[in-house]
Amino acid sequence: MAVIRGSTLLSRLPFLSYRMIVYPFCLSIALILINVMGGSIDLPITNNDAQRDFNTALGTSLISGYFLLTIRFVHRNLASSLYAILVIKNQQALFTHYNNEIAQSFKRHVVWCVSIGFIMPVVYMVSEGVIERINEPEVIVVAITAIPFWFLMSLFFIEVYASNKLLRKLTSSYGLSASSQIELIRKVLNVGLTSATIILSGTALMPIFWINQPIHFFDLLFISCLLGFVALFLMWPLFTLIFKLNSLSEKVFEENENLIRNYIKSNNAKVESSFIEKKITEQELYAHALTPSHYKKLVTCIIPLPFSWLLFLVIESILMV
Repeated sequence: MAVIRGSTLLSRLPFLSYRMIVYPFCLSIALILINVMGGSIDLPITNNDAQRDFNTALGTSLISGYFLLTIRFVHRNLASSLYAILVIKNQQALFTHYNNEIAQSFKRHVVWCVSIGFIMPVVYMVSEGVIERINEPEVIVVAITAIPFWFLMSLFFIEVYASNKLLRKLTSSYGLSASSQIELIRKVLNVGLTSATIILSGTALMPIFWINQPIHFFDLLFISCLLGFVALFLMWPLFTLIFKLNSLSEKVFEENENLIRNYIKSNNAKVESSFIEKKITEQELYAHALTPSHYKKLVTCIIPLPFSWLLFLVIESILMV
């Protein structure tokens, strides 16, 4: 991940947005074309093996592009959120240090995931009995084009985990007021909910692999591990942050109530009026732990999976007619 200076961060986002879309799109198109030329994506589908090859080739091609897009988004979102958090903590000078640390970690993650990318296609073929068809050209093409799929998917999950872990570490709030702590945790919560939405949206693409096919044991195990990862390493830490936010919101309300009562007893009406108005505004701002944006993101997290399975069932019913 490139080091981005805080002063130029926001000005670069539109340019990155354009590049974020183009490269993943080109990757998916290239992988689809390779599979078409290799015979794994071919119509009409004549037998069960051809259907399985078609599903795997199409699914890995589309999801590879999706994960490339989301990895770039995670990096951009991490950079902007990291700088915003350091501003709240008045530690902007540490931005370059953390960015360099992230860049070094990313290099290590790439090396790990390259290994995963080459190992997992073999593991999948052996576990599902596809290795017996390794002499077929379309199987070889599917295995080769699955390498970027496993590489990018594993890299995405590692990056999401590392990014959220780093931001949660920065929620240490020594010396910060309760309201500043709320702002800090809300930003980390935003990143976590966005990551969860991206992961679950990616999972929503998985039914492509099972069009007119049973869900194989390896697939079931993989999906279970993926959902377990989301629940244990992403959602549970987010729920702990929400509990902390609730406590801080109650603390802000109580502190402001006490301050307002004290100022009402004071004799300086002019100072009293402006101060009370400020504290009432602050109470309204932090009365609820979660903002409307958080609730929208929570709903967005829930929508992809049921929608994708409903669409999957509709497609299956049409194809079986």
